[in-house]
Amino acid sequence: MSLRLFLLFQAENGIFSHFKISYSYKKIAGPLGKPEQITYSYASEELHAISKATSLGVSTLQKLKSVLRKLSSEEISSQELAQYMQITQRSARRILTELEEKGFAEIVAEEKPYMRGRPRKVYKIWLEQKV
Repeated sequence: MSLRLFLLFQAENGIFSHFKISYSYKKIAGPLGKPEQITYSYASEELHAISKATSLGVSTLQKLKSVLRKLSSEEISSQELAQYMQITQRSARRILTELEEKGFAEIVAEEKPYMRGRPRKVYKIWLEQKV
């Protein structure tokens, strides 16, 4: 499917988010105009190595790295990751669990924002140091 058809499909189905792609700088920014906007690159040898060690794609890892940079932290919960990457919390938990299982993250805290329900795990992520 061409990029033009893909964008047209998204616009027609109400799932279109505005992103800016800069081929010369190999960077992607989006969703534009939202507080969750992140900028990430799609060229990183470090992240290619982590991608090979995990079941995660380079673009997913690059987005995660950009979110951590935006938050000025190495720690993140699945709720925060879901919000910034615009994915479900379940998908965010899967990403964080995969990183933890492969040694690129560890649980450093648990938050209990409500009286009932499961506590939220907070993960410390290493995308540069461990490669």
